Amino acid sequence: MKVKTYQLLFVRPSVVVGAFEEPMPGWTESLYHINGILVAAGRGVLRVLNCDPDTVLDIIPVDFVSNLLVACPTEKSSDSLGEYL
Repeated sequence: MKVKTYQLLFVRPSVVVGAFEEPMPGWTESLYHINGILVAAGRGVLRVLNCDPDTVLDIIPVDFVSNLLVACPTEKSSDSLGEYL
C-alpha cells in the first residue's frame, strides 16, 4: 500500500491592518481594534499616544497576507516565499 504525503504550510500573521497597496492604500473594512487608532493618528485626531518607544508594533497589511496565502500552495520551499512579503 502506498502512503500519500502532503506538505503543510502554516501561516500565522500577527495583527492584520489596512491594505498597503491593493485594492487601494489604507483600505479597511472596519475601524475596530488597531485600525481605529491608526486612522485617528493618520488624520491628526489622535496626536499623542502614551507608550513605550522601544515597543515593537507587530502589524502586517492585509494585502501582504492575502498575497502570501495565494502564493503558498504554488511554492515548494518557504525560502522562496520571502519575495511576496
